[in-house]
Amino acid sequence: METAVEVEAEIVTDDDDEKASKDATLVEEERPMDRRKNPLKKIQTYLKAPEPIAPRSNSKLDGTVLVSGYVKTRERTDQTIFNCLNGGNSMDGSTVMEGDTPFNFERILAHVDDSKFAKKRLISRSSRYSGLLNKLDFVQAEQVGALPTLQQLTDEKVGTWVAYVACKKEDDKDCVDTIREIARLATESEVTNVAVLLTDAQDLDAKNARDALSLFADIGSANEDKKFTIVAVGAIDDDAAEGSVFYKVSDIEISPTDAEVVTEQLVPADASFSRDDGIRIVAECLGLQSAENRAVTFTVDAGPKNNSTSARLVKGLREAGYTRSQEIDHMMDYGLKSYEEAIEKYNKEFTDDGESVLSNFLDSEAKKEKEKQDRLNSEKADGVAKSRDDELNEMAQYWAETMYFRKKMREGTLQISEDEYVKSVWDMALKEADKQYRKLHGEDGEVVESDADARARKEKQMEDVSFERLRKSVAHLVDDDDEGEGGDDNTGGDI
Repeated sequence: METAVEVEAEIVTDDDDEKASKDATLVEEERPMDRRKNPLKKIQTYLKAPEPIAPRSNSKLDGTVLVSGYVKTRERTDQTIFNCLNGGNSMDGSTVMEGDTPFNFERILAHVDDSKFAKKRLISRSSRYSGLLNKLDFVQAEQVGALPTLQQLTDEKVGTWVAYVACKKEDDKDCVDTIREIARLATESEVTNVAVLLTDAQDLDAKNARDALSLFADIGSANEDKKFTIVAVGAIDDDAAEGSVFYKVSDIEISPTDAEVVTEQLVPADASFSRDDGIRIVAECLGLQSAENRAVTFTVDAGPKNNSTSARLVKGLREAGYTRSQEIDHMMDYGLKSYEEAIEKYNKEFTDDGESVLSNFLDSEAKKEKEKQDRLNSEKADGVAKSRDDELNEMAQYWAETMYFRKKMREGTLQISEDEYVKSVWDMALKEADKQYRKLHGEDGEVVESDADARARKEKQMEDVSFERLRKSVAHLVDDDDEGEGGDDNTGGDI
């Protein structure tokens, strides 16, 4: 039968074990966040491997797509948007949109001011080779600058509409009216997907623009089969090549409450954006689930030397092997906010005055690692010191033995043995050995040997070699002389 004391002891032990287990689990769970894995400095520690992109939920990107607002000038062909919608094929037949394109349009309908002019701009050898010519068709606006009518959308059986709206300060009211009209036509027609590229958005009146864009929010809420995407950018920059700018994505508040009316501009007054990037982005967004029923702005945010947080993120995505579609999807889905939260979490975890379990654990690990390294360095230094001592002893032994032999050659029979002689001159031998060691290893600053020293060293080497040869040649005579001490004097006489 267990006593109360034993039961209490067991309870305490269980609690302690449970607490220790929780602490261990906490450390293990947190361990992936390493002090060395700073997402700001090493963005690959934040990014995951590229994954397949989620397509639009209604998946109705087939049939007929109508493109409006393009092919109005002789300065460019505006063929990029048509290439993107043509299954991602470019003018030369190569792939424009990387990965599996979500577009399966059987007909690409260009709504233009002048059909004859547009055909000259878009019908070419390249459009024939890419297969665009097999899908391309034209419908002329009822008047210059007009949007397609409800009758045209119905007769042409348009299921998807990609619109380009260029806003200028002097045409602010007309631009807002155009946005409202697109929303109305999309609501009343059979169009299920709408994507609008809104350029020069810095010139729009903030409140009027948001009021107009809020009509698209009504489309999405009234009919779940209808999807829209609005992409607003600043002034168009025709000199900036596609993929050359770093950007950030921000949602446009299109349903402000009565108590909180947003008055700031859609984009900064000095904002600009690459034309080709804008076209590519709106085409990509048309096929992304992450872009469904959203109005967003894309603004350049490179920072000094392209080193802003946004630039780091976009560059990191490209370096990690994300396709353009995956890059834009990541920026729409996770975006800069998620990356900044990861940076903030890291900074909070590893502040100097932080007291988290993980911080203490890593500090302890770092301390152990340092102690281990110091121990290895110490052992290595001891090994070097031991090696030096061994070499000095060998050099001193050789010097003392050489001196004994020379003395014996000069004086003949000696009254002291070699071992005794070596012991008697050992201190001097060590000094000579140390001097020679320092000279050989450059520890006295004599790294560069003068010509005179080199000649003296060579002469000394030659003298040592000659002396060694002489020693070997007369060694047996010295041994015989030692054996003849106190014996028959005739031995010496015979010699």
